[in-house]
Amino acid sequence: MTGKSLFHLQCHFGMDTISWARLGAKATGVDFSEEAISLARSLSQELGIDAEFIVSNIADSPNALAGQLDIVFTSHGVLVWLPDLKRWAEEITHFLKPGGFFYVVDTIPLATSSTTKRT
Repeated sequence: MTGKSLFHLQCHFGMDTISWARLGAKATGVDFSEEAISLARSLSQELGIDAEFIVSNIADSPNALAGQLDIVFTSHGVLVWLPDLKRWAEEITHFLKPGGFFYVVDTIPLATSSTTKRT
């Protein structure tokens, strides 16, 4: 990851963003929660890991971060909260460099529910 630029959408308190930065990426996390971003900044500083964190709604993120990046990333539990997947995909496309990639890790909540009966 050294030298790669990464934008972590819906980063919450930044643990995955910090992990990418530890691997050498120039990592930026974004979340709409001021409290979560405050904690992310605190963790990054405490661990001595250089990662940037921005408070922003995804729809407003082009105003909060300039340029295009090698990787756009999002992870567990974010997809179910998105009101407009098409708009979200447009934001991802806006931030990706030509040849860059979008990396998503998520699960289907029903599949991991402890109340799910298996036959």
